[in-house]
Amino acid sequence: MQIQYIKNINMMNDALLKALFRSSEARCMIASFLSSITGISKEALIDAEYVGGEIPKMRLYEKGKTSDIIVIVDKNSRIIVEINQYKTDNLFEKNTEYAFSNILELTRINQTIYPKVILISLDKMNEFKTKNPILNFKIRDEENHVENELYTSIHLILENIVNCKYNISEEVKKFAELL
Repeated sequence: MQIQYIKNINMMNDALLKALFRSSEARCMIASFLSSITGISKEALIDAEYVGGEIPKMRLYEKGKTSDIIVIVDKNSRIIVEINQYKTDNLFEKNTEYAFSNILELTRINQTIYPKVILISLDKMNEFKTKNPILNFKIRDEENHVENELYTSIHLILENIVNCKYNISEEVKKFAELL
C-alpha cells in the first residue's frame, strides 16, 4: 500500500509569491489583478518590468531597503507589492518608506510630470479591524482633499476579500482565493 502525503503550500511565502509575480507564464493573470486594483491598463502591466525590490541608498549611512516586488510600469510610474503575513514592528512605516524612496529616486530637476508610486499590501492579517476588503490611503487633509497623486497605498485584507459581501472584481477575488 502506497501512502500519499499532501502538503499545503503557503502561497503567502515571499519567495513563492515573488516567483509568481515575476513569472512570464503568470503575467496575464498578475496584470489583470494589478489592473483591477490600480486602474492602470492591463496592456501596460503586461509590458511592465517586474523586478526584485532592492531600493538604492541615497546616503552612505542609510540602511538598505528591500521590498518584495517592484513593477516598473514606465519611467514615472511604479507599483510596489508587499506581502504581509504577520504584523511586525513598524511594518507599515517601512512599506511607506519604500514608496517614498522610489518617489525620490524618480524625481528629477525641472520635471513637469511627477512620479507616481502605488504601494499594494497583501495583508493576511486584519490590522485595521475592518470589514472592508480594500482600503485606499492617500495624502489628504481632514476635509478629505487629496493633496497630490504621488503616493497611494492600497491594502488588500485577504480574509475580507474571500468572505465579503462587497462588489469586488473577479480578478481580485480569484487572486485572493489563490493566496
